[in-house]
Amino acid sequence: MRTSNRIEVNAVFPVAFVGFLLSAVLGGEAAGADDVRAAVEQFRAGYTVWDGTALSDAADALGAACRKSPDDPVCHYWLAVTCFHLLLYRMEKAEDAGDGEDYGGMTGRARAALERVLRLEPADSETHAMLGIVAGIEIRRAPVKALWLGPAVVRHRAKANRYGPRNPRTQYLIGVGHLRGEDGREGASTALPILLKAEALFARESEGKRDALAPAWGHDHCLAFIGQAYQRMGYREEAEAYCRKALAVNPACGLARRFLEQLDEAGGAHE
Repeated sequence: MRTSNRIEVNAVFPVAFVGFLLSAVLGGEAAGADDVRAAVEQFRAGYTVWDGTALSDAADALGAACRKSPDDPVCHYWLAVTCFHLLLYRMEKAEDAGDGEDYGGMTGRARAALERVLRLEPADSETHAMLGIVAGIEIRRAPVKALWLGPAVVRHRAKANRYGPRNPRTQYLIGVGHLRGEDGREGASTALPILLKAEALFARESEGKRDALAPAWGHDHCLAFIGQAYQRMGYREEAEAYCRKALAVNPACGLARRFLEQLDEAGGAHE
């Protein structure tokens, strides 16, 4: 079984997860594992260049694989990750088009996929962190939902921190939750130390050798959001430096390019 404390158990790759993969192969599920690997590579390609079609195709492929293996935590984890990022992609495109309500039904799909992971692995820190952000997105769309989803955000964030204090993706997501959920300088000052901690954890993780199915996403976006946090706090040079760090990790990082454009526009407005 995949363990939620991936970084704490093994900085390179968790022993429990390796055991799961070996048992899957020995149990005659190699074809299913190949399907999952292919879909994960499709997700990674879509994530790298931020392509909605590739993310959608990966979600469909992982959904089919999960239906064949309903108790496979690895497959369900990657389905949840893909649905989460497809939600972010569609939300971004909808907001760019001035239609913040049209997320293509992805909010419910992402939430359902994440909740399925927690039924299989209740202590998965990344999943708790992603669920907290999904709840925050729902509150943003309909503020009245804060009455019942606000406590869920706090609860998932607390569990994410408890189960994944050294997981870079978990800490990055917690930081983004503060940055997106709290306005202005106050939210940025809360988020920044958490995001900087995530940056250090990502750097440590990158030093190890990793399996093809090991989680390996978020580093570039974490750096870009550090840039946004610095920008909100009025530190333009640091903001620009971190956006360029993000582009060094992933030259196709659209989030970093967008933040750099915003910095240029803000700079021009003050000239």
